[in-house]
Amino acid sequence: TWRLTVTPVSPAANFQDEVLDKATTLFATSATVSVGDDLRGALGLLELPERAGARFAVHPSIPSPFDYERNLQVLFVDERFARDELVRRTTHVVTTLARKLGGRTMALFTSRDRLATVADELFRSLSSEGYSIIAPSTGNTDPHDLVRTFLDTEQAVLLGARAFWQGVDIPGDACQAVVIEKLPFDVPGDPLIQRRGELIERDGGNSFMDFMLPRMLLRLKQMIGRLIRTPTDRGLVVIVEPRCEKRYFQAIYDALPPGARHARVRVTDLERILDEFLASR
Repeated sequence: TWRLTVTPVSPAANFQDEVLDKATTLFATSATVSVGDDLRGALGLLELPERAGARFAVHPSIPSPFDYERNLQVLFVDERFARDELVRRTTHVVTTLARKLGGRTMALFTSRDRLATVADELFRSLSSEGYSIIAPSTGNTDPHDLVRTFLDTEQAVLLGARAFWQGVDIPGDACQAVVIEKLPFDVPGDPLIQRRGELIERDGGNSFMDFMLPRMLLRLKQMIGRLIRTPTDRGLVVIVEPRCEKRYFQAIYDALPPGARHARVRVTDLERILDEFLASR
């Protein structure tokens, strides 16, 4: 059986016809509707300011009750390495965190293939030490089922791809570290992404700065948000390939929760930082 799926290059016209022109009032809210004051990552494709006119308004966000300055530290691995080293580096970071924290680590991936490879490597290195590696590649692919297994298992490491970037809730001490292997950019070869970029360039914009980067920052904000779920949660986020050398790196700070501590580190610094984190509990 064949199925043809059609996706509009721009959903703005359909959204206007089916929603804006039919709704008297439309109220929308989200914990990650913007990065800083930038709405393009979430709402850019809908062209709301142009199509809704004076009806469109953005109200100030409500401050978070979480003490991020005290409870969250984001670490950027500031080491350049070959592309084929990413799996080995990610495996090393996850292994270091899991051994220090007794599991309690979740790793988020932008590639299912790299997820599966890291899962195999972790199984070889950690299963003999009593750790459980929980990943979609081991059978069940439902994120919520895998999270329940993670919560019910001692010394567990949870791996997930895109379905785990948002909507996954693991409060308390069960998860004390999140590893993000790579910045979650769109795949540049995707025909839909390419066409959307072409339209932005045609209209005088910059497809990377106006489209690709805002979407990545919004996803990164969601991924970091998997860690601190209650006012008493504490933990570390480690981004293995943050591309610190890129000109856009400073924009990544806007995706961090307000007040969160952050540092550019080497992989060899992780054990010391983890010891300091554990001693401060």
